[in-house]
Amino acid sequence: MMGLIYGGRHVYRMCSVRVGRDVDNPLDLDETTIPGGAYLRLRLRGEVPEVYGQIGEAFDGSSQLRV
Repeated sequence: MMGLIYGGRHVYRMCSVRVGRDVDNPLDLDETTIPGGAYLRLRLRGEVPEVYGQIGEAFDGSSQLRV
């Protein structure tokens, strides 16, 4: 999974790779293609559910970066 923040526009997208069982899109989720470009790769390490507590801090820090 990936999270995508469009800087300055307050837009966030959660992204996931499509797998074969997703072909019918039963959740009726919006689908799009992420534009090409430079991206920061960030990996959170830890055990579930404790690692979930790192998500907000990681996004707060990454939104301060400039490319």
